Amino acid sequence: MVMLTVSAAARPGKRHELLDTFRQIVEKTRPEKGCHECRLSQDIEHENLIYLEEVWQDRSHLDEYFRSDIFGALLGAVKLLGKAHDIRINDGSTAEGLEAVQSARSI
Repeated sequence: MVMLTVSAAARPGKRHELLDTFRQIVEKTRPEKGCHECRLSQDIEHENLIYLEEVWQDRSHLDEYFRSDIFGALLGAVKLLGKAHDIRINDGSTAEGLEAVQSARSI
C-alpha cells in the first residue's frame, strides 16, 4: 500500500471553494482502479488548512493517477486557490514528495 497526502492552505476567502473542489476530487478518485481509500479533513486549529489522504494499492496505480486529469485538476485547484501546499508519498519504507509527482507526470 502507498499513502498519498496532499495538504493545502487556502488563500484568504477561498477555503470553501478549495474544500468543495477537494470534495469533487475525492468523489472522482474513489472509483479509480487501485484506490483503496480517500479521506478529506480540515485542521481544527487552522481552518484554512485542508488535507487529502489517499491509499493506493501500489506505486504503479498511484503513478497512473498522477498522470490523470483528476490529479491535474487537483494540482490546478491548489495552485489557484491555495497559498501553500505539500505533497507526501509514503510506502512504509520510503517517503517522497513533489519531485515524484513531477517525475510521474512527465512520462
